[in-house]
Amino acid sequence: ELEALVAEARARTHSVGVTGMLLYENGRFLQTLEGPPDGLDAIWSSIRRDQRHADIEVLTQHLVSARLFSEWDLLLY
Repeated sequence: ELEALVAEARARTHSVGVTGMLLYENGRFLQTLEGPPDGLDAIWSSIRRDQRHADIEVLTQHLVSARLFSEWDLLLY
């Protein structure tokens, strides 16, 4: 089930030029996303609409000069 979720998320992030990393442990997720503002807005809107998500907390938002995860549509760890 987790692999199917990640495959769907990878396709979605790739389609809007977003890269990132998804950490999973014991039913909890931590995600880092990076990319163009409109792509990030599209992903964030999708996350908020998805009823599987609860207790979402944004830890930080900032502009960076280069991506940390440029090679990963969405790395699962």
